[in-house]
Amino acid sequence: MEKLFIVVVDDGSMREAVHERLKKTYRSAYLHRDAAILVADKAAVSKDVAQAAGIGDDGTTGAVFRLGDGYSGYTARDLWEWLRDHGDD
Repeated sequence: MEKLFIVVVDDGSMREAVHERLKKTYRSAYLHRDAAILVADKAAVSKDVAQAAGIGDDGTTGAVFRLGDGYSGYTARDLWEWLRDHGDD
């Protein structure tokens, strides 16, 4: 099973750059409407994801959260598909 993380960048103008950094490290990084970036990886921990995102470097600030076993809410259908595709192997 892959672990799922959500990266929230404080400065919206940095989200594309952070997304590009994460795509270089992780096989799957999903940019959700410029609001957040989701990452899937089997071995990562939150600190690894934050370092790959560059949080703390070049003035990039934000937070990384690991998603738990369950989630619910309302959003675009493609996000639910991404979560389903990466939450279980």
